[in-house]
Amino acid sequence: MENVGERRRVLLYGDSFAQCVKCVQCFQDLLNNDRLFSQDHYLLNYGVGGYGTDQIFLLFQKSIHLYDDPLVVISFMTLDLDRSILPVRVGQKPYFVLDNDKLELKGLPINPNPEIFFSTHPPNITSYLFRRLLYGNLLPKEIASFLRRDKEHVRKKKEVNQRIILEIVKELRNKGIDYVFLIFHPHWPGVAALDEGETDWRSSFLMEILDRHQIPFIWSKTIFKQDRRKNNHSYEDYINPGHGHPTTYFNKLIADEIKNYALKNQNSSS
Repeated sequence: MENVGERRRVLLYGDSFAQCVKCVQCFQDLLNNDRLFSQDHYLLNYGVGGYGTDQIFLLFQKSIHLYDDPLVVISFMTLDLDRSILPVRVGQKPYFVLDNDKLELKGLPINPNPEIFFSTHPPNITSYLFRRLLYGNLLPKEIASFLRRDKEHVRKKKEVNQRIILEIVKELRNKGIDYVFLIFHPHWPGVAALDEGETDWRSSFLMEILDRHQIPFIWSKTIFKQDRRKNNHSYEDYINPGHGHPTTYFNKLIADEIKNYALKNQNSSS
C-alpha cells in the first residue's frame, strides 16, 4: 500500500492463476511496471493458490470495504467451480450450501490443527475397490457417471456457484464499483485443452451467466486463440506443461486486457 499513493487501486481476486507460480512474472509485476497503466493505477493481487469461488467470494467480502473507488477484477479458473462445495481440499475449508436460494456458510470454525480435524472427520469411503471402479475408467462412461451421480453433483455446483457470482455482482453494483470478470481455462491431463471447443459444462455455464446478467468479462481462451492465429506460437509459449499454469508471455497478454479495461474505465466514477 505504501507504493499506491493517489493512484486508483485495481484489485485482482482469484486462485493460483491470479496469484501466479514462482517461475513467471505475475500481473502486479507486469502492470505496475507498465508506464501507461501505472501512471494512474496500481494493482494489488488478492489471488490465493487453491482457492475456489467460495473462498474468493469470502476474501472479496472481507477486503472490498478497505478501498475507495477501486476497479475490481474477479477471476476464476473454471475448475474453481468444483472447489466451492468441498468441505476439504488439502485441508479443512469453508464452503457454502443453499438454503431457500440463500447462501449459508459451513465448515467453520477452521481447526488450526489438521491432525485433530482429520482424526474426527475421517474419509467416509467404505470400499476403495468400488471407488476404483467408479473413477478408474473401468466401467462404461454412462454407467460410471450414473453411479457417481454426476448430474446431481453438477446441478449442485451450478446452483451454488451461480448464487456466489450473483452475490458478488450485486455487491459490486450496489457499491457502484467498476469491475470485470476474468475467466481462466486449465490444461492438464484429462481436461479440455485451450484450443479445443467449448464442450465443458463449466465454460458454457459461466458464459451463459455472464451474458445473461450483462457482466463484463475477459475470456482467456479467446486471447489464446487470437494470439496463436496471429503469431503461430507453440502451445508451450502459453502454458507451462509441468503444472498447466500460464507462462509470462500468456500473463502479459491477459495483463494487457486488464490494462485496456482499466484505461477505458478510469473516468467512469467521475
